[in-house]
Amino acid sequence: MKSEMHSPDQQADSAGAAAHGGNTDQAHEYEIVVNARQVDVSKGTLSYIEVVRLAFEHPVIDENTIYTVAYKRGHGDKPEGTMVDGDTVKIKNGMIFYVTPTNRS
Repeated sequence: MKSEMHSPDQQADSAGAAAHGGNTDQAHEYEIVVNARQVDVSKGTLSYIEVVRLAFEHPVIDENTIYTVAYKRGHGDKPEGTMVDGDTVKIKNGMIFYVTPTNRS
């Protein structure tokens, strides 16, 4: 099952750009894999929490739960790595994310 992610800000930006004859960026979709599930995104950059929300429909966001986010097949300057809350990463087609919840003890 494929999922798509379009933020309200992005939809508003695209509508505004189209109204002014600019590039809507709607034509550029990225196919990525999050926890072995193919996902289409239309943003060139994703934040840590956006990746978590792609992995889990209703993620538990509290002080006792941490999500480990790792990726590979990223851009040439940083093809693999991990993300923590507050991080962002540039997206490219074929990028793979692994998201795992961990409870603090």
